[in-house]
Amino acid sequence: MPYILPLIAGCKPTLPPEDIQPIADLFTGIGAVSKSLADLAPVIANDTSHFINCVSRAELTTRSFTPSAHLLISLRSLYAEAYELARRSVSTELADERKALQSGSWRQLADYMNRVPHQGSDKSTRSLAESAAKAEGIEHFQLAKFYFAGGYLSLDQALKIDAIRYAIELLHKDDKRYNCIDDILKATWLTAISSALNSPGHAANYLRAHDAHSAARVRRSWSVDPWDRFVDALAVFRPSGTKEWRAQNVVTNDEARGLLASDRPFGIVYADPPYTKDHYSRFYHLYETMYLYDYPDTTGHGRYRTDRFTSDFSTKSRVVGAFAEMFDLVRKKSATLVLSYPGNGLLYSTGYSVETIAREFFRTVEIRSVAARHSTMGGRTGRSTKLANEKLFVCEP
Repeated sequence: MPYILPLIAGCKPTLPPEDIQPIADLFTGIGAVSKSLADLAPVIANDTSHFINCVSRAELTTRSFTPSAHLLISLRSLYAEAYELARRSVSTELADERKALQSGSWRQLADYMNRVPHQGSDKSTRSLAESAAKAEGIEHFQLAKFYFAGGYLSLDQALKIDAIRYAIELLHKDDKRYNCIDDILKATWLTAISSALNSPGHAANYLRAHDAHSAARVRRSWSVDPWDRFVDALAVFRPSGTKEWRAQNVVTNDEARGLLASDRPFGIVYADPPYTKDHYSRFYHLYETMYLYDYPDTTGHGRYRTDRFTSDFSTKSRVVGAFAEMFDLVRKKSATLVLSYPGNGLLYSTGYSVETIAREFFRTVEIRSVAARHSTMGGRTGRSTKLANEKLFVCEP
């Protein structure tokens, strides 16, 4: 988003460093805007997703980090212990999976994927997951196996992902020096999961084998080694900005209205709210479940959390009220709002516009339009992005 930074920078008053108020990134998401603000002003990075908060803390608030040989050796030892134990416990199932993957027949792979039970589809697996949720020690770390194997992940990948999480958790208990890098380890673990997923660029659904071409895609995804990707991600991880800038930043887990109504001070608010009827939690539920590691109830082909977050900004009957409330709360803070929203966003389908609502709350509303590419979230068009008319609003109290 190279066009966002100049707008925010133009709103920032020239003040001594000690008087500069934080910039609130209301819907942080992947953190592109917060990271681009490095050393410009302190940031309050807010999102309702816990896994995004973890990534934001790692990138925006952590102290400098360089992986050591001792760290990797300790992690590898704990990981190998957990993976070997898990592998032995499902040796028959792993042999069945290898046979399906090596057969060359897409029908055999499809049949295997249909046979693998998971927490949301099988009573016995659900019971095993409930037992693991209550277990302590190594027996607790089986979530990926019970929830996502045979679909988003191969069974072997799921065992490795669970074993890495075990290693991360046990590392803290064995050596308290590593508590300060918990977010970094889990953020890079999530990166490894992302690189291994058998999915179309999001986690709303996984790819099935329905012909030779789709089966080849599944096989490629299932051939990725999560441990190797975890080590690679850890090796290249670097936090954003300077240590001094990161020390001033804050990461919050709240709804937009919750942060705006809080006592936290900020001079500028950047908002990039959801703009379609699709709730974002549907696309990222797997990462939320893996990060929380809380063994939730799930439903549907996508194995969604039944308690996943829904946003008023993605609900047609409530989107007008959501914008009005956001504008009113920003106005009461006497803050400047920089808002990004596409011309085909859900709000416009109600007969209202950002412009008309914003002018009820702000003294001036400056509007700019830029051509931007939005993700199709793995849509059926075959394209990963589509051209959209992005509208940028600078609203002054």
